[in-house]
Amino acid sequence: MSEVSHLTDQLSKASWSYRWSVTVLLSYVTMKAAFDIFILNLATANVPFHCAQAVIDNQTTEWGSVNISELADTANFSILDYKCFAPQFAREDNGRLAPIRVINDSSASNRPCTAWTYWPTEPGRRNMLMEYDFVCDRAYLADRMQTIMQAGIFVSCCFAPLADAFGRKLPFILFAYIDLTSTILVIFVRDLTAQMVLRFFMGFGSPAVLTGVAYLTELISEDYHGLHGNFYWILWVVGYTTSGVIAYLVMEWRLQMVLVAAIIATGYLSYPWSLIDSPKWLFASGHQSAAKDSLLRLFRRHGLDTATVETMKVDEESTKLKGESETLQSSQANAELDSDSKKRRRQQPSNFELVRRQLSRLLPKESLCQSKYLAVEAAFTVLFVANAMSYFSSSFRRDFITKNPYLNVVISGALELPAAFLAWFLTDRCGRRISNMLLLLPAGLLLILVPFVPQPPDVTFGAKSACALLSKFLITVSFCIVLIFGSESLPTNIRATSFIMASQVMRLGQTLAPELNGLLLNVNPAFPNFFYGGFCVASGLLLILLPETHNRPMPDSIADMAGLSLPDACLPRARRQLQLQSVELPSRQSPTV
Repeated sequence: MSEVSHLTDQLSKASWSYRWSVTVLLSYVTMKAAFDIFILNLATANVPFHCAQAVIDNQTTEWGSVNISELADTANFSILDYKCFAPQFAREDNGRLAPIRVINDSSASNRPCTAWTYWPTEPGRRNMLMEYDFVCDRAYLADRMQTIMQAGIFVSCCFAPLADAFGRKLPFILFAYIDLTSTILVIFVRDLTAQMVLRFFMGFGSPAVLTGVAYLTELISEDYHGLHGNFYWILWVVGYTTSGVIAYLVMEWRLQMVLVAAIIATGYLSYPWSLIDSPKWLFASGHQSAAKDSLLRLFRRHGLDTATVETMKVDEESTKLKGESETLQSSQANAELDSDSKKRRRQQPSNFELVRRQLSRLLPKESLCQSKYLAVEAAFTVLFVANAMSYFSSSFRRDFITKNPYLNVVISGALELPAAFLAWFLTDRCGRRISNMLLLLPAGLLLILVPFVPQPPDVTFGAKSACALLSKFLITVSFCIVLIFGSESLPTNIRATSFIMASQVMRLGQTLAPELNGLLLNVNPAFPNFFYGGFCVASGLLLILLPETHNRPMPDSIADMAGLSLPDACLPRARRQLQLQSVELPSRQSPTV
């Protein structure tokens, strides 16, 4: 593996075109993820409306057919006051219409409105809220669209460990294409239920985003992880900011989706021939010849001398023997745990057994018995959740800065660009661990202090807004760094699976953040700030337990993980070592070369 890493480093340092072509292509999935979230968020933004119906002598009619001059009391009547219930009138003897006063909206005599008139700020605008009438008793559907897509993100991550079983390239392309296909179908589908189903499958682009992190860190030299790892998220910033511009300039929401699909297709369509599977994954999985072929293709594509690659030794037989040895050791070490089940196992494995073996390939049982691995995985899970919940709870707010939702998205997105550059600077100069600590601790304290900062109600942007923006800025920088930090800390042979497991919990927190925010607000308006701020502070302190990865090789296996020295979780360390030492491997003469 060290030889493959050396050749990858050599390729990265010798060819800037290789580094940037790989980074830009992989980064398209992050831009698409931003488009999916924020274009939808703006497509369901509130629009001023009123009921488009009226009830005259218990007969429902269109409001447009009512003669305003016939109203008996025009001075005290405004149709804008009627949103979810239709105004009611009784025709007097003189032919004028007298409004029927209703005590409250819950009165049984009220007539619920079933048609509405919208008057957006920009004439000609038509968004999803207007097309599907996400108002009154249907207002929950606006948030439901976002929730369904987040559910798709959560469910799809269950399939992301395929990147450890079948390589990085194939699953990456598969999930990216599911997302793009769903986006194209959304443009033409009119049925609301079908729209929701397609939004669910648009969430299936998330495994491509997460796999892309591991993919990129394996293709690029560690010396460039800071720069290229953070550029991976700069296209998220581009998508975030551009979402506000697209949604504002393009009035029809379906045309917005056409533009998004066209932008993303320019990168996605080149994936099958432009991307090459990770040589590091291929080598770690025992496919040494395939790893060598991938390196040869990369060196030739970028005009580099292939002599060093051609001299790379390929010993498939040695890899096979090593795999058999590790399998024998694993089975012997876990004999006590699996003895009962092995006795009941038939000679011909059942379908369930075949599935269990495949899952064991993705995350071997010996990994689950290593407290060192479990501690690192748990720590990064907490860090991912803290960053995600704090970040998205503020990003989904359409009135975070001003009352203009399009301007808010542009400002919030533009704020992340300097955050990405700061993340690059900090990862290269200060390292991963200390940078995250210096970001999460003050971000959490600022969130806790925001409710106590005075700001006059007539001031659009004041001290309180500045504190909120600064806290989000710091969380954004931390988010950029912690994903690289986590990918570098986890072993290559189960990196994608481990990364996805932590990300699954992160996605769950991301999905629950709005609901949790509402529950805390009902208790006390300051409680959401206390919760998210305290979570950030606790996560910042947790970083003390993690090892630094800056200028250190990424671990290929759990044995290579540095910094934590903990006993095995499933068996006592001494007992497990004795079991491993008692394994006698069959002698087998190596072939003569």
